[in-house]
Amino acid sequence: MKNIYFIFGLWFAVLLAACSPTEETSKDIKVTSIYLSDVELNKDIVLVEGNEKQLDVVVSPEDATNKTLSYKSTNQAIFTVDSDGKLIAIQEGTAYLIISTEDESNIILTHKVIVEHLIPVTSLTLDNAREGKIVLSKSGTLQLQTTVLPDNASIKTVVYKSENENIFTVTPSGVLTGVNVGEAQLTVTAGGISGMKASYTVVVMAEGSSFIQSISIENIGNGIRYLQTNSSLPLQIKVFPEIANNNVSYSSSNQNIFTVSSSGVISALAAGNANVTVTALDPPYTSTTANIVVTTKAPDLTGPDGPYVLYQTNGSVKVVYADEGGYIIEKVLPGLPSDFTLNVVSHDKKSRFDVKLQPTLQRSPSKRNSPDKLLVMSDPHANFNAFINVLKAKNVIDSQLRWSFGTNEFFIAGDVFDRGDDATTIFWLIYKLQQEARDAGGRVTFIYGNHESMVLMNSLGYTNQKYTDLVRIYNGGTSYGSTFFNKNTELGRWLAVSNTIEIVGTDLFVHAGLGQNFYDRNLDIDRDVNAVMSEAIFLTTSTTRNTYSTHSQYLFSSTSAAVGGAGPIWYRGMVGYSGHEVLKEATLDLLLQRYGVKRIIVGHTIHTDISTYYGGKVIDVNVDNQANWTANRGRGILIENGKTYIVYDTKADLLLP
Repeated sequence: MKNIYFIFGLWFAVLLAACSPTEETSKDIKVTSIYLSDVELNKDIVLVEGNEKQLDVVVSPEDATNKTLSYKSTNQAIFTVDSDGKLIAIQEGTAYLIISTEDESNIILTHKVIVEHLIPVTSLTLDNAREGKIVLSKSGTLQLQTTVLPDNASIKTVVYKSENENIFTVTPSGVLTGVNVGEAQLTVTAGGISGMKASYTVVVMAEGSSFIQSISIENIGNGIRYLQTNSSLPLQIKVFPEIANNNVSYSSSNQNIFTVSSSGVISALAAGNANVTVTALDPPYTSTTANIVVTTKAPDLTGPDGPYVLYQTNGSVKVVYADEGGYIIEKVLPGLPSDFTLNVVSHDKKSRFDVKLQPTLQRSPSKRNSPDKLLVMSDPHANFNAFINVLKAKNVIDSQLRWSFGTNEFFIAGDVFDRGDDATTIFWLIYKLQQEARDAGGRVTFIYGNHESMVLMNSLGYTNQKYTDLVRIYNGGTSYGSTFFNKNTELGRWLAVSNTIEIVGTDLFVHAGLGQNFYDRNLDIDRDVNAVMSEAIFLTTSTTRNTYSTHSQYLFSSTSAAVGGAGPIWYRGMVGYSGHEVLKEATLDLLLQRYGVKRIIVGHTIHTDISTYYGGKVIDVNVDNQANWTANRGRGILIENGKTYIVYDTKADLLLP
């Protein structure tokens, strides 16, 4: 019996030992916190449409057993997120990102995601290139300078790619290095989803080479120049880059018509036409050619003018201009090529610039917010040099007459026509700057003055003889305005989308002024004024203008005796002119209240300097621009951050009280 008890006890002890754990069972380590490494807690994630962002989530502790995370977008129309934490911004809006742990900790991290509207890149240009080429020497380097437009594009990064790295390489920052002599393509691609690309040819020359990338003949615009027999013309050439050796040759395709010396002087011999060619003597042997027409006829005008682009009913296009010799030239094109460019030269031949036609002619909204800076001038009256001098002084344009005012605005309060020889030159510069400003996110605005109204109706009493001679010689007529600025011309179509009155911020702009009759008529600026004026201004008789609309006779009227008194492009009663009924301040206050503004800014009535009336509620910016440039008096005003300054050509701006 004792043996039985002993055996049973032994068995029980073995069983107890087998059932007792020899070590603790391992436990899971839970996640205690999660956060984004580059986004602070409670801060928003801001993306631009089309952008991507890879999330970097820090999971603590590092030795957590299960560090798997899940990601969720509360609105996948705004942004998406995949299982690896890659965000893709889809469209403008706001949604929430939810990140949660998958272990038992159940930790959730939430961030608001704001997707902003994408402003796409519309233009990529390599400033180093000429005629689509970039030239460098073997082993040489060149830092690319890329202009991305508009200035306020959401994503301005670019990607450079060499299509043949045996010829040249390019770094992500845009440094080219020549590898071997030859040619290969460089592709420049805008960042984001705009898809904008540009392609250039890179030419690698032997080491020590001095080369010209492009040549232009500065005093032959639009590819043709007329010369009178027995006259001469020294060619003015420009090479790029400017540091290249100016090592070129000149040739005439017919030396019976003209010869050209080794220094580039053309001698006109006999009537006819032939080509002059300028060729670089070093690789890549760049050249340019222009047509020379020799004639026995004396010049038509005293200097260059135009060009004028006239659209024909059969789809062809006439380009009419006077070249630098004063000869009137008409080119007939079957249509306009995509790279169509106009060469514009000032009357004194000291300024030249190229113009590409605007892809879309756009009317400015008549009411809009004020930019950071707004420069205002009036009545340039065909004085190109006075016009550009102050623009250069205020950094609106650079030395090459290109827009440099960024996202700001330049406003011209009418009267480009008459009293000078550069009306067309100024119009084309405004036209060009308008597109350049638009590309940069800025604005250039022109409103009608009374001289636009007169010239477009062929009332040429203040128009210089150059323009009346032009139309007389061109078609035997006297209708300069309706010939070269009608609505089937490029400048006419452009003028047709101009306004008469605009409101920018708390300022109302009009060429001359608004009187009691304007207030009594309770006119809607867009419907009753801007829409009517921009159509009726192209009618060429007083009768057709006066009967165009209920208010058109008043809008074009120039005297107090006219129906309703002088209209907005003529009325001088806001600036103390005794010939028009002076505006009562009480009526001025009613006008300001009706149109929701604090001031009215006008031109038209000339003053010695920038002048204010009614305690600063009216500002007249019209001055004699030539005289004030010479005497360093006020030329216009600058409105910046709620303050208004008188601007000068050389003096510091003066704050208006």
